[in-house]
Amino acid sequence: MKKLNVYHVLKFVSGKQCGHVVAAHSMLEASKLIGLPYHYMRHYASITGDTHDVETALSSPGTVFYTPEGVSYHSDVKYVAKTGKEG
Repeated sequence: MKKLNVYHVLKFVSGKQCGHVVAAHSMLEASKLIGLPYHYMRHYASITGDTHDVETALSSPGTVFYTPEGVSYHSDVKYVAKTGKEG
């Protein structure tokens, strides 16, 4: 089985730029889970090594987590699991 990578990308949700992380086997899989076109992910997403992002995403591989309060570059950023109603 292919190794899981944790992908991070910024996406607008309800007018706020929110960070999204997901543990997936490929960027194509991550783009489908997050709901962004693959070409967007190729340009703007990256595999993250941030400890908080990795721990969050690997707690439930395949689940998209996002920051509902917008982008924060602090380690205390709060991620929540995306339920599909956020946009």
